[in-house]
Amino acid sequence: MDAALSAAWKLLLTAEHVTFLIGALPDECMPDPARRLMDAGISVGIDRFRIDDGEGIALRDHALRANADILVMGAYTHSRFFERLFGGVTEDILAHEMLPLLIHH
Repeated sequence: MDAALSAAWKLLLTAEHVTFLIGALPDECMPDPARRLMDAGISVGIDRFRIDDGEGIALRDHALRANADILVMGAYTHSRFFERLFGGVTEDILAHEMLPLLIHH
């Protein structure tokens, strides 16, 4: 997340509001990456959601509910072999174009 956030920093500083969508497996604690934007005076919302199945579907649904103008995300965090064998969030998001993407690998 930090690399994607850094790559999109100038764009995010122009936003009126930024919502972070943080999917976590049950009982997984995720760090809150929004502090830098809040310190810069940007209105920030956090939408933490539980991932039971279909991470890409859950991410898409939450982005649409947040009325997102753009989705900024890290991509291909697993090996290429793993992604090809089991699929992944990045593949799912790219296969179901829904809104502009800024993807950082």
